[in-house]
Amino acid sequence: MSWNKSIEKVSGQLEKAREFRYFALLATFVFFLDFSLVVFHKSHISALSYKSIASDYKLGQVLLFFTIFTFFMSFVVPLTQYLLRFISMLLPYKILSFFGDDQWEDIEPKDYFYLYQLERYAIKNSNAIAYEYYKSLVSEKDKEHQLEFLCLALTISVALDCYAYFVNKNALFSWFIPFFSDNHLLFPNSIIALFLWALVLFSLYLGVIRAGGFSLSVSDRIYFPNNDFKKS
Repeated sequence: MSWNKSIEKVSGQLEKAREFRYFALLATFVFFLDFSLVVFHKSHISALSYKSIASDYKLGQVLLFFTIFTFFMSFVVPLTQYLLRFISMLLPYKILSFFGDDQWEDIEPKDYFYLYQLERYAIKNSNAIAYEYYKSLVSEKDKEHQLEFLCLALTISVALDCYAYFVNKNALFSWFIPFFSDNHLLFPNSIIALFLWALVLFSLYLGVIRAGGFSLSVSDRIYFPNNDFKKS
């Protein structure tokens, strides 16, 4: 591999690291792994080392964990999202409007459009530029939905690790509650805990409020003053 290709590969990975989606996925994996180690193997992620992995765990156990994690991501999280959306449909409008997005109230209809209108405009007028714009917007919306889904997964995995904390005080969730510790590193640990709680609140908003349908925000409405997309 040439030097230029190596630089491009590293730059690509750094670009991915800037997107919170990848962090949310990795954090979900770490918290779920810690939960599994505490509950099923009487251990915790901080105690893992190369030697312990090679000597204490069999290949079948590793494959079983990845199978369970895949089941968690492909079934448990989507099912939870579906149940949250079902619950949100039963709530009164006033409750949902609390998390609503009122930024569109003062914007005239001629100054925004919906994605389906842009797609129809591009197809009817054979407009390649408009269609590329449509695809870029759809890609961004897909990333937003992925982020909300992964934040829900992260929220659930943190909740599971909270349960693991009551089984083993060395679980990762112990970083969330350093305030009752006599450790001399109380202050720096408290700062870390504040950032972690901010992360959880952010994930809770995106993963539960947004992904669960408790927000009335219109996700497919795009601001574009004086557009002609609706005339197609």
